[in-house]
Amino acid sequence: MSRLRLLKLLYMADRESIRQTGHPITLTTPVAMDNGPLSSEVYDFIKSEHAESEKWSRYFNNKGIYVRMLADPGVQELSRFEIQTLKRIAAEHEDIDDDLLVEKCHKFQEWIKNAVPGSSKKIPFADIMDAVDFPQAERAESLSELDEIVKLEKMRPSNELLAR
Repeated sequence: MSRLRLLKLLYMADRESIRQTGHPITLTTPVAMDNGPLSSEVYDFIKSEHAESEKWSRYFNNKGIYVRMLADPGVQELSRFEIQTLKRIAAEHEDIDDDLLVEKCHKFQEWIKNAVPGSSKKIPFADIMDAVDFPQAERAESLSELDEIVKLEKMRPSNELLAR
């Protein structure tokens, strides 16, 4: 699939997971870019600019604008909910071309709020929670948990982000 499609679908799945649970699936940094929101770390893997890009290349090949799976990276780090969410988001958008995915993402309030033309600006998880109407009563606890989880993920010496 195109890398643009992959990045948009992963972001949409993270956004849906935040809506339902207060946590994204990928535990990566969401950023606002010209073509809409995406995961900064996944984009770095695709561009072979992530510190652990070698792991990515065991499973995926980047050729031009496409990403091709070479080997199954497995789903052992994913919950049943996360797997179902990823499959559902992909299925819901399988007949939508990449340009329409970008248009859809350009309507997300968190992207509109944080987009700066020609740049990559971090999208705070709180902005995503606002956009998806995550319950206010649960927000502070979820953001605190998310901060801790993200810190722990970044501290892991062998960060298996690909399996996340």
